[in-house]
Amino acid sequence: MKGVGYAVVLCALAAVQVKAAGDVSLEVPKKRAAFEPASGDTAAEKCTGDRIVCGSCTSVMVCSYGKENVGGYECSSVDTSRPYCTGKGVCSVTVNAACETESELCPAGNLAYPDPANCSEAVFCDASKKTVKMSSPTSNYVFNFTAQSWSLKKTAADCFQVNCNAAGQLNKWYAYKPDPRLSIFCGTSGPMIFECGENEVFVEGKKACEFACSKSGNFAYPGDTSRYYMCLPTATGGFQLFEQSCLPGLEFDDTKHMCVVPAPMIPGNSAS
Repeated sequence: MKGVGYAVVLCALAAVQVKAAGDVSLEVPKKRAAFEPASGDTAAEKCTGDRIVCGSCTSVMVCSYGKENVGGYECSSVDTSRPYCTGKGVCSVTVNAACETESELCPAGNLAYPDPANCSEAVFCDASKKTVKMSSPTSNYVFNFTAQSWSLKKTAADCFQVNCNAAGQLNKWYAYKPDPRLSIFCGTSGPMIFECGENEVFVEGKKACEFACSKSGNFAYPGDTSRYYMCLPTATGGFQLFEQSCLPGLEFDDTKHMCVVPAPMIPGNSAS
């Protein structure tokens, strides 16, 4: 039996070594573990008479006869399949109606986003923008939003974190350095994640999203068909951005990626 156990350990180590060679795909947990900033919990309760009540959407609070909070615990720490607190401090698979709110960490649904405070954790946002917490396979991996996977941490810069609870962080914006399409805002209720549009990145100095070249070609200029962006490759492997104008009488066609003669308006042929 000792030989069998030794072989199992060797196989496990070999599997870890294979994974370490590249990215590890995300696996959305089947058992839901809610993740929300504690200060943003709308279902927090106080000790009013019962000695066991819900302290929040996901935690149980223990009260004394003197109506004082003497302790508590997260439901997911006891049973991951019952992460929600309902009724008189009962952990359940069903979320309390008062807790059915969209997460501020979810710009969109059906995508994973970083946990701003921990680069080795992420949250999967479902279609209704409710979150499922996920952790990396080992501490050597960090969340990769672009690849939607876990990537091996090679340098300290690969781990980008923002602690919105630290002093002086309130009302500050941060570009998410690993993928500046995302930005993090430290609000009064905790961190909030925003996502720029296609071909845009967040510029901290301007606190806004701006066009950025990610590949060569011509691209539409927002709100002005007489102009367009041109992205040309550089010798270092990047791209340089140029703002161009169409010739008089032409307008930029985003489908053809060039300036064209605008289609003539046919009298009486309006959309109904």
